[in-house]
Amino acid sequence: MMSIEEILKLNKKISFRRLVYSKYKSSWVFMAILLLVIGIILIIYWILSDFDIKKIWTLILGLISSFITGKHLFNKNTRIIKRYYKYSLLKNGNWNYTSLMKIRKKTIKRELTGKIDLTNENLLFIIDCLKKESEILKFNYSLLINGIVIISSMYIIAYLWNYVNYATNTNDDPGAYKIIAGISFLIISILIYMEFLIFRESIISRKRKKYRLIRVFENIYLEKNAK
Repeated sequence: MMSIEEILKLNKKISFRRLVYSKYKSSWVFMAILLLVIGIILIIYWILSDFDIKKIWTLILGLISSFITGKHLFNKNTRIIKRYYKYSLLKNGNWNYTSLMKIRKKTIKRELTGKIDLTNENLLFIIDCLKKESEILKFNYSLLINGIVIISSMYIIAYLWNYVNYATNTNDDPGAYKIIAGISFLIISILIYMEFLIFRESIISRKRKKYRLIRVFENIYLEKNAK
């Protein structure tokens, strides 16, 4: 019998990176990185040249290089899927999201063979547990809220301290408050950046991975009951 923690670890085994990218040859990776770097350099060069129309050829070559990189990766992905996961291909020999779902379902079934029976009851239990696990990951702005409260409190205390000592010290520099306000604004801006572009994206990415695993088990359940 497997635990929910062990089932959650299966998420890594059905990721596109594990299923496809891990089978890349080093020469494929080198070629993709080389083409991408060349494309980025050419595009940046055109931007730094103040968008000179005479040098627009660098932009065109950069875009072509980026397109070739994407095409190169897609062709290699197709080659790997045709070699290792031929059963998932469409009738026309191509692959899409449905193909990936077939691969993931087969991978999950193989990993669970001899460890857990995929009965309707067990599948529904696993799906329910995975959904509850995904609900734990919620974005609550705690870092931003705590940061604003702490900075605001410090600013208010500094203001009150100056107000209390105003009678004995009339030479207080008002510029100090501008500096404090500027630093506070900078810190809050950094916190906003961290909340929305780092922590939030991290949570969203983790939730998507969990939903991917849930979707696989849901499809296994539907497949089992469609027979």
